Amino acid sequence: MSMNKPPVILLAYNKSTEFNKTLESLSMANNIKQYSILVHIDGPNVFKDDDLESIKIIKDTCDTYGGRFASIEIYEEKYHRGLAESVISFVSDVLKKYGKAIVIEDDLILSNDCIDFLADGLEYYESDKHIWSLTGYCPPLNRVTESEHSVFLHYRAASLAWATWNNRWESVDWKLDDFEKIEDIDELIKVFSKGGYDLPIMLTRQMYGLLDSWAVRWCYSQCKRNMMTVYPMENRVYHMTSEKGTHVTRDFPQAQLKKEYGRYRFEDNIDENIISEFNAFQNITDTQLIAWKRNDFNSIYKFEAMVNVLSTWKEISLDGHNIAEYFINRGYKNIAIYGKGRLGKFLRRELIGSEVSVSYYIDKDPYLRREGECYLPDDDYPHVDVIIITTMEGLWITWKKLISKQKGVVKSIIDVVKDR
Repeated sequence: MSMNKPPVILLAYNKSTEFNKTLESLSMANNIKQYSILVHIDGPNVFKDDDLESIKIIKDTCDTYGGRFASIEIYEEKYHRGLAESVISFVSDVLKKYGKAIVIEDDLILSNDCIDFLADGLEYYESDKHIWSLTGYCPPLNRVTESEHSVFLHYRAASLAWATWNNRWESVDWKLDDFEKIEDIDELIKVFSKGGYDLPIMLTRQMYGLLDSWAVRWCYSQCKRNMMTVYPMENRVYHMTSEKGTHVTRDFPQAQLKKEYGRYRFEDNIDENIISEFNAFQNITDTQLIAWKRNDFNSIYKFEAMVNVLSTWKEISLDGHNIAEYFINRGYKNIAIYGKGRLGKFLRRELIGSEVSVSYYIDKDPYLRREGECYLPDDDYPHVDVIIITTMEGLWITWKKLISKQKGVVKSIIDVVKDR
């Protein structure tokens, strides 16, 4: 590991073509032989037959770039953890060891000075407790082309080629323990909308299991502390949208990269006009915002989550797979099901004849105890390999309550089918 430069984390999964382009771009960065590259590869999805081959190609690609960096190391997960869990776990480990890091994903093209920009920024702002993170991304804003500054500050972090320090990262409450304490919508909007009105909606979707996002929780912690992210006036990152990408949901505005970039100067430049123009890119409809403010999101997201689970479950079956593969692949042979409704019973029927046995249900309805093998949430129940939550209402709160009692693995049915 280079003693003078922060490590560069490269997060990868199954996009072997894009990964090759990203690594090629990274290899041509200025002073890149001074940087060590830590490649983290999420494990194969049990429901995707081509994942093993894609991951092999990624590892082989790394071997061909061995001499281009100070070093390149591969860290491979045995099982598929998903983007959010992978990022939080691996970035936490690296930051604890090195104190700071640069993070990029496997579908980015970088400018020749992007890595140096982030590394220099980490050194410049390290003692500035008002700064949360840095990024190499900047959308095509009219205001930035008119500015003589090199950077501007914003209340929203970015997940495209970013960098931070351990003392910022370790302060994040990834379980969002204070979310349920927020008593009204206006309070959340007040705290969170400085970074864009889409953020409160994204956070609520995260709580309902409709997003698997580390970034929205990262942004939420930043906004609560009223801290800022450093953006370049000139964009230094290009995102390769990919149909194969799990988290690519829509195109977003991008400025093209330049062949060469001039010298940059770090400063505390807060331009509210730039912030307003930036936030305008975060597209949400009036209907979404009005419904969200009216508290209608409870029924809307509960229904959407249910539809997503059932449709994905059907696709898994049509592709010749069985939901039992998820449990067998992870060594979960003895499970419990939270929720004895339609989804819970459907899951149990699906597992009949497999190596996975359902020991009991957990349900809030006391009358279901008469049917046997059913506990109330506050009961003491036997230990199992994993508890699967099949209810959509209050998903996040239910998960936290069960994890405190189970002292083991608790997943939702959304986690199971999203492995697709």
